[in-house]
Amino acid sequence: LTCKNETDTKTFTVHVLKDDSTTLENYLVASYNFDDESLTNQKDTDKPAVAKTKNLASDYAGDITYEAGRSGKAVRLGQYGLDLNQKNLGKEFTVSAWMKPDGTFSENQILMFLGHYEANVAEQWMGISGKTNGTNTCKIWGKGGNLSTWTTFFSPEISSDGWHRITLTGKENTLSAYLDGELIGTTDQSNNPLDGENMGLYIGVNFWDKMFSGLVDDVRVYNKAITGS
Repeated sequence: LTCKNETDTKTFTVHVLKDDSTTLENYLVASYNFDDESLTNQKDTDKPAVAKTKNLASDYAGDITYEAGRSGKAVRLGQYGLDLNQKNLGKEFTVSAWMKPDGTFSENQILMFLGHYEANVAEQWMGISGKTNGTNTCKIWGKGGNLSTWTTFFSPEISSDGWHRITLTGKENTLSAYLDGELIGTTDQSNNPLDGENMGLYIGVNFWDKMFSGLVDDVRVYNKAITGS
């Protein structure tokens, strides 16, 4: 950029920062903010989230409870969890949710679950669960696919002192985890939990364990592994 006046000519270097927001919107497949006190998917209203009972046994028939969230409203989980109604996204994905636990976790209490399990069908999943009874210690772990046994990759501390943003991204055989925007870790042993048939995405409920108790807000799902930035 060159600027001139009657006596001087000065040259400046201009750095242009790319705005990725439009690009990210192209990959966004689901967004739930709960502000209208519903499980509506703002990105695709034909695919709302569904409240599920423990062990995904059936749809929850009672009233869904909403409370003040980190912004607007949040949904309260405990008697039910959420099926995000997003299946088979492939090897590349990002799922992010703000969560406010009611307290410490019990062993295997489920926060986030990706994948599937059916009787007499090989399981294939990754999850974020409580690790040790009565603590804030969690585990990001999985089984099935290329994981022949239960495998724990990371053990983050998720305290009950307020809201925390939990994000998982997947690409090829790589899984990365973030807590409050900071990278927890990356593994190249991912079993691609959303690549296959009937591979679901759930918040606060899975096929076996105690459900998450607390508030959830601003859940977003992308069909791309977005960058840490």
